[in-house]
Amino acid sequence: MRPYIVRQGEHLLGIAARQGFDADEVWEHEDNRELRDTRASGQVLAPGDVLFIPDAEEAVCGLDPETLNRYRAPMPRAALCMQLHDAGEPLAHARYRISGLRVPVEGTTDGEGRIEEEVPAHVGELQLELPDRDGEAMVLRLGHYDPPHTEAGLRQRLRGAGALGELDGVEYDLPGMRSRDEELEELAEALRRFQRDRDLEETGEADRATRDALEETSGD
Repeated sequence: MRPYIVRQGEHLLGIAARQGFDADEVWEHEDNRELRDTRASGQVLAPGDVLFIPDAEEAVCGLDPETLNRYRAPMPRAALCMQLHDAGEPLAHARYRISGLRVPVEGTTDGEGRIEEEVPAHVGELQLELPDRDGEAMVLRLGHYDPPHTEAGLRQRLRGAGALGELDGVEYDLPGMRSRDEELEELAEALRRFQRDRDLEETGEADRATRDALEETSGD
């Protein structure tokens, strides 16, 4: 087994698809016990995490000369799950179109505004379009959520829930834009806003109930 340094946007299934190993087998390997103890899931890793993976094996394929040779490789698939809201209410029964795949996927959200699809595990970015809402669209970056107990992961989930906004299209938490005290106060206010919207105690802290609600919202 060799160490692999996880980069932003990478997750276990995607790494396994590119490197050619069994994701479950590698995740359960003794060399990855420390990482398993730190991360609840291999699908939500943080940049800089060290994942031990098998040494690369050279693939050997037979060829028949002067003929057309065909090969088929299995491609692992990952679940794409999300819930859409409009002004705090689930966006139910809304048509959607997901592009960025070989063949675009079309469907309709369920009664709770949820979308559940399967996509190739190596895909890093897709586009979601809502044709009945004046062509409203958004970019989906698969695997870009950091673990929920990190500050970066907390901010990402609050932004996804609409509790942490942007200023003139610029993310508030860009390095150097605000003092550390201002960043922490803004984070606390976003937590209170999220807690208020979810009928939770407004502590302004990422307590267990708040984390659970954020993870449920983000589909962790």
